[in-house]
Amino acid sequence: MRKILISLLSLMLPLQLMASAVEVRDLTTEGMVNPLGIDITVPRFSWKISSDKKGVIQTAYEILVASSEEKLNKGDGDLWTSGTVRSDEQLWIAYKGKPLKDNQHAFWKVRITTNKGKSAWSEPQTFSIGLLGETHWKGRWIGLEKLVDGDEQGMHTKLVARY
Repeated sequence: MRKILISLLSLMLPLQLMASAVEVRDLTTEGMVNPLGIDITVPRFSWKISSDKKGVIQTAYEILVASSEEKLNKGDGDLWTSGTVRSDEQLWIAYKGKPLKDNQHAFWKVRITTNKGKSAWSEPQTFSIGLLGETHWKGRWIGLEKLVDGDEQGMHTKLVARY
């Protein structure tokens, strides 16, 4: 029994070493780290891989996008779960989840499979969608709308600065 246990552990150890030798790092959304107020609703994700082993090639990826960091940490990609996508691409991967709205914040992470093993999940990243059109802005002018002492009415009247 002891020999069987030692044999199993010795077989599993190289698998663990291979998996931990691959790291996903330098995650970006639209080429930026944790951008706030991006001006599109279909962001694109990118990442780099690093390994202390030679000849490591990505063979698949999995992306999770969640509406909160808590959901992301639980593995709940409530906005998008890509599933395992067999691909070596790691640049400009388009979001394909639920429609994103103005002023929405999202959190994402990725893990990859390589020819040398599977990586752990990356560190969480975030992004937010900006206000995407003039009709989405709400505001009103907070200055004077009439002439005061020193102003003159003309064809191209400009009011003096109000401080």
